[in-house]
Amino acid sequence: YQRRVHGEYQLIKNIQQTIMLTLGYWNSKGRGEIPRLLLEITKQQYQNKVYTEQSDWFEKDKNTLQTNFPNLPYLIDNEQVITESRAVAEYIVLRAGCTEMIGKTWQEQVTVTQLVGLLEEVDGYLYICLLYTSPSPRDRQKSRMPSSA
Repeated sequence: YQRRVHGEYQLIKNIQQTIMLTLGYWNSKGRGEIPRLLLEITKQQYQNKVYTEQSDWFEKDKNTLQTNFPNLPYLIDNEQVITESRAVAEYIVLRAGCTEMIGKTWQEQVTVTQLVGLLEEVDGYLYICLLYTSPSPRDRQKSRMPSSA
């Protein structure tokens, strides 16, 4: 009986793998890179929707995305739309049946959640550091101008 149930689960999993997913994000790595890597690692077919113009996202697709939380990155799986980078990553792992990636026991799952939270905090601090220590475009332009001395 267990084999039969498991066999049916495998069949459902294989059917799900043939449905094309769409991952949407800016033309950069950023928060869209982890979902892209997870899709590749779990061997799921997907279309990579890349936004190069802000108007394509803000004026077009954001308004038509069928979700209460339109944001990038997003993942579309048939009629389901998932947004927010952590939720998208977790959905990809669970959809592929690779639950061992998020921990085999509840203790391991808590540890994974802690590590993800820590990495998100570090990422936020790095962004703030880069934002406030990088020269502004105006300052970079001034440094390229010949001095008039």
